Amino acid sequence: MAFNSSTISVGSTTKKSHFDQLLDNTISLKSENITINGEKTFASATTFSSSTVYNSTATFNSGIRAASVLSRTSTTGVSFAAGALGQSATASVVLLKTKVIEIGGWNMDADASKTVSRGEIDRVKVRAISGILTRDDDVVISPSSHGAAANDGALQWWIDSISGATTITLVRLTGGDHDSTDYNDDTINRGWLTIWYEE
Repeated sequence: MAFNSSTISVGSTTKKSHFDQLLDNTISLKSENITINGEKTFASATTFSSSTVYNSTATFNSGIRAASVLSRTSTTGVSFAAGALGQSATASVVLLKTKVIEIGGWNMDADASKTVSRGEIDRVKVRAISGILTRDDDVVISPSSHGAAANDGALQWWIDSISGATTITLVRLTGGDHDSTDYNDDTINRGWLTIWYEE
């Protein structure tokens, strides 16, 4: 950077320390609001100590480190050329909601399947679902990924489908762990389903 004058003014009276900052590639700006109208490149690490708003496309070509993410109101994708989330790809931030649903009564010894209402959640908005079952004595908890060696590791119960306007269908393996009098009390809540979905 070159100066054609013997004096320079940046906001207030210029001191030797200001020239030292320029020579060290560091500078302190007193203004709280700074607008950059054209394309700018930060060649080295840059720290923004307060909120930074990008009103147009912001491109990051190297790693990004974020201490936290408070919110994202844009509905378009955020493009990372490299270093974000360990991948070089275009990523979209999607905020998911969570809903926990009681399975309700299910005599698994008598009934091989159970239909549960998911309420108002649109099936095309569902992004993940998992579940847990409890035995009648509430001692054993079985996740939906539970397999049994006695059945060649086969799943003992599973979430079969998310269908119709409001339903989720659960199925247990015939002859499996849950096809038993240990799971025949239909007066208790058999377990819970957790659904992650987009609004």
